[in-house]
Amino acid sequence: MNSPQTIYEIPGQDQIDQHTSDFYRKVNLKPNLRSLYPDNPVKAQVRLALFLNQASGGLQTYLEQLGHPRLRMSCFKWEVNTQIIALWLEAMFAAVNKQSLESVLKATLSRYFTNPTTYLIRHA
Repeated sequence: MNSPQTIYEIPGQDQIDQHTSDFYRKVNLKPNLRSLYPDNPVKAQVRLALFLNQASGGLQTYLEQLGHPRLRMSCFKWEVNTQIIALWLEAMFAAVNKQSLESVLKATLSRYFTNPTTYLIRHA
């Protein structure tokens, strides 16, 4: 039997969607994080699920519907400091840890979420 080729193939879309839902439940419990999502949080959740599906090797729906993610530009309107990054990562890691995934995959996902965060730090 062939082993999966992408991160997307291991948990699949349903589990990535569940991860996204778990993440936003944590976001909604933290007012500092919730303030980063002033528009409809359901839209933000859908965008993140599409992005994670694409970034992990799944369908390119995010790109087709929304264009390039432009991660830094999308965060430009907020002050993103080390405290916000720590809260965001805490919520993201809690969602990752809630999933029944092998520890190697959890570590890979944790690195994936951690690596770009310092690039996003900026002050309004």
